Formats: sequence, structure tokens, C-alpha cells
Amino acid sequence: MNRSNNIPVWRKSKDLSKQVSFWKNFIILTDPYARKWGNPFIAYFLFLVQIIKNLKMIFIASDHAGYDLKESLKELLEEMMLEYVDIGPHAYDELDDYPDYIYPAAKKVAEDPDKHKGIVIGGSGQGEAIVANKVKGIRAGLYHGGPEEIVSLTRTHNNANVLALGARFLTSGQAREAVRRWLGTSFPGEERHHRRIEKISQLENGQ
Repeated sequence: MNRSNNIPVWRKSKDLSKQVSFWKNFIILTDPYARKWGNPFIAYFLFLVQIIKNLKMIFIASDHAGYDLKESLKELLEEMMLEYVDIGPHAYDELDDYPDYIYPAAKKVAEDPDKHKGIVIGGSGQGEAIVANKVKGIRAGLYHGGPEEIVSLTRTHNNANVLALGARFLTSGQAREAVRRWLGTSFPGEERHHRRIEKISQLENGQ
């Protein structure tokens, strides 16, 4: 989706379901700002500033086990008016191998690891996280169910720039909520977490 060529879904589309999806995302993503400022439109503006400040491009990839969920999440990103690049696969192939798609996606994120984000999907998500973490500068967190706080912690504690999802253990709704939460959570940069992430970088550099 090219953000510059798209206006909010609720204004552009006469599809009622898309309008409902837009406002649902609006409420979920701006709630922390609305609670602070008391005005949902100020909240939406601040949310957009947050997105523009912290997000440059989303790269999404999967294998055959995560293909259907990938397509669903692409719809979510379009509803949220966020730009993304689909690394593949672009058609279902039960014989494909996840490293062929996950590694290139992670490499793209690593080109600007503080601004780009990646979403990678497989059966359990574990192999996808392992592959992504082979790329220098990538911090991939895994979610395949359980408390949703886990998703937030990958951002607030680990500054994760890739989210790996297990399609066989999540409903589409659970995965969409995880992505909303993950993209809507920023890294506060507390000293203790920054220090630990820096030590990971030193390990990557052989120090």
C-alpha cells in the first residue's frame, strides 16, 4: 500500500465492513493517547506522528503454513493504512522452505533496523524466528499464543524489530490483535534494556 495515494479507508470506501475495521483499529491503537489527552482526534494525530517517527516500512513473509495468515495480516495493514512489502510466497506451495522467504525479509529490515519492521509467519513461528535472528541487527520475538503482554514486552524490553507468529496456534483474530499491539508499542529506551540490547550487538560483532 502506498500511503501517499491512499486516504483513510472510512472516507474512501463505501464498504461498511472496511469502515468498521478502520474505526476498530482507530479505537484500539489510539486508546493510550486518548486516555492521556481525552480527545480521540488528538489521539489519532499523535498515533500517526508515532507511526511516522518510528516506522518506515514493514516487510512481511511466510512459508506455506503461514501463507493464509500472511494474506489476512496484509489486509490488516491496509486497514491501518501502513506501507508494507510482501517478500513472499506469492502463491501457496506446500513444498516451499521458510528460509527462502524469511531470510530476505530479515535482510530488508536490517537495512534500517530502527525504522523498518518485519512480520514473519510459519506453523509454529520458531523456525522463522531462528532464521530472522541469523541476520545481524535483527531482534525477532516469537508469539504463538498466551498472554498478549508477551507481544508488548518484545518491544518495551527487547526493542524487537521482527515479530514471528505461529499460524497453527493462533486464530486470525489473535494474530491480528498481536500485530496491532506490537506495532502500537514503542521502545521506551530504559537504560537497563538499552544496556542489554547493546550487549547483544557486541556479541554480534564478536566482542
